[in-house]
Formats: sequence, C-alpha cells, structure tokens
Amino acid sequence: MLNSVGSVSVRQFRLRQHDLLPPGKMEDIVKGAIGLATEGFFEGVADGAIRVRRDQVITRLHGGDRPGAELADGTVLPADLVVCATGFTQGVPFLDETVQKQLFDERGNFLLYRQIQPLRAPGLYFNGYNSSFFSPLNAEMAALWIAADLAGALALPDVETRHADVVGQLAFLDVATGAHHCRGTKIIPFSIHNVDEVLGDLGLQIPRFTRATHWLNPVSPAAYRKLTPELLARLAKTTPEPAAL
Repeated sequence: MLNSVGSVSVRQFRLRQHDLLPPGKMEDIVKGAIGLATEGFFEGVADGAIRVRRDQVITRLHGGDRPGAELADGTVLPADLVVCATGFTQGVPFLDETVQKQLFDERGNFLLYRQIQPLRAPGLYFNGYNSSFFSPLNAEMAALWIAADLAGALALPDVETRHADVVGQLAFLDVATGAHHCRGTKIIPFSIHNVDEVLGDLGLQIPRFTRATHWLNPVSPAAYRKLTPELLARLAKTTPEPAAL
C-alpha cells in the first residue's frame, strides 16, 4: 500500500523529471518521517527559481564578508540567510519531576497505554500524543476513551498487563519505523489499529464493511459521527445523579 502511494507521488510531483527521485522504496522511506509537499516547491524547481543540491548536507557555515554554507562535496554556496530546521524534543517539563519519572522508559519513550494513559500516574491523561495519518480522528476517539474512564465505565487490564502491552508496542515501533517514532508518540504504522483498540475498550465500533473500506480508501471521519452520542447515552444511564444537598 505504501509503495503504491510512492508511485503516485513520483507521477504527481514529477520527481524523475526534476531529478528528485529518492533512492529506496516508500515503505522504507516513511519509517523515518512523513513529509508534506511545500506549496510552490516543485513549481519553483520546474521553472528554475529553486536549485536543488540533492544528497548533500551542510558541513560548515562561513561568516565574515562572504557568508555562505559549505556542503559535504566542498561546494560553498553564498547565503544571506540559513534556516536551521533542527526539530524539537517532545517533553513535559511543566509536570513535577516525580510524575515525569513515571512517564518514560529508560530510553525516554512515553509509556502510554493506548497512547493515552500513563501506567503509574493516576488521574493524568494525554490526548494528541498519537500522531497518525489522521491525527484528529485518533484524538477524538481518545477523548471518548478518557470520558468513559473518568466516568468509571472502562474495564481495563491490570497495570502489569497494560505495561506489557505498551512495551510490546514500542518494540514493534522500533522495527516498523527504524526507531524513529518520536519517543513512542508516532503511530503511523498502525493508525487504524489504534482507533480499533480504543473503540474495543469502549465496546463501540462502526460497521464492519465501512472498517474494511478504510483499509483501502481514505478514512471518512463522518463514519464515526454516531459514536459520541452513543457513548453519552450509555454514560447517562450508568452514571448516578449527584446527591441533592
């Protein structure tokens, strides 16, 4: 499936014509990252406004009267401005240190059951720590999960079982993404599976045929629109009314 997406991308962005076709297969490339096409980039390459120095990295920056960027092949490119896109480290410095110690493994990966619940920090939930092909849908299903857990409507395995599940998931991500999974928070290899797991805990699900089409076609968020009112109706029946004062 991923390689078919790669074939479409090659044609859509005319990568061969622009000499921008990367080596390897799509299934291997997406292990490291998922990129978005910058608006106007390929058009700029086509009309010569953008010149690409492919397969090169900047090894040194030159200052003084003639600022520039030196590439690995020794070429020095004059540069008025260099933008260093160095990324970021995802962390939670706003939480107490004792809480933080409960959130990570020895490598700094988040230990979150269903990408939501820390194993040993009761009352703390994470939502949006499940970057996927359709992150808003994963986050919305996680919101239902959190609401149900707060209402006492989830029957979850014991901590040891949940810990084994999280450790197994991280081991899978190490293999599937070449360990490039944003400290355990990028779930692109199993975006749909995460939704199914969350809904399985809730005892909710969309029709089987619709689920099958989502493996082959774009996922339709509208297919999940009935789940929120269904859960709210269930919680209304099971949550006791507050006692009158």
